[in-house]
Amino acid sequence: MKASYIGDRLTVAQALEYMGYGYLRRGDYQNAYAAYQAAGEKYIGTVYANIGGGRCKDNMARIKKKQENTDTIIGFQRPGIDFDDTLFYPPVQASASVSGS
Repeated sequence: MKASYIGDRLTVAQALEYMGYGYLRRGDYQNAYAAYQAAGEKYIGTVYANIGGGRCKDNMARIKKKQENTDTIIGFQRPGIDFDDTLFYPPVQASASVSGS
């Protein structure tokens, strides 16, 4: 709400995208579609317009395919650009270098 009040379109778009993904996880495709549509509109004019907006459009198309045939297994793109920072995909640890003394 604060981001919307101060006009931070990027934060609002990201929040809407995460909401859409949350709806997808619950199987609520109508609300997911609406959230992705709103996020796509908010991404316009931001630095991540191509990345976030494209991801939203892609998920909207996948939702339509899923609604046409509910038995089809369709994967959806996860929100955000920091995939390595999630609990489910921990960052790869660099091997420790051994220094000779």
